[in-house]
Amino acid sequence: MMKCLPPNSTASSPQAGFSLLELLIAIAVLSVSLVPALQSSIGSQRLSDQAEETRIAVAVLEEARLQLHGATPEDLTDAGGAFAVGQALNVAAALDASAVTYDLPNWVAGDPVPAVLPFRVTVAWTSAMDQPRTMTIVDAIR
Repeated sequence: MMKCLPPNSTASSPQAGFSLLELLIAIAVLSVSLVPALQSSIGSQRLSDQAEETRIAVAVLEEARLQLHGATPEDLTDAGGAFAVGQALNVAAALDASAVTYDLPNWVAGDPVPAVLPFRVTVAWTSAMDQPRTMTIVDAIR
């Protein structure tokens, strides 16, 4: 024998699923909670990229510093020499559009070469965020 439903009832009860409004509210709450997490993840990636660029810049500066330590003060002060002031140093630059230069901040051409000759090495590059960055170290040759 078949059971018949009353004419004003439906096959499913009103509590059988979620209404459209409940689904929209759930999606809105989920979106509000996920946006800060996504922003945090993007910020972390940017910081990680910047830290990696800085690590590479330090390695490039160290390589340039070691090159200059291999030279004599006379080599560094010779305008026509391999280490002419302001000339780009030959280092393995692994940064985008990088240039590595040095100068002698406390020495003027024509002055006698001091026993301790300070030098400043600078690397300049464009970051992954298309912003110019520089890093400088100061050392001396004895």
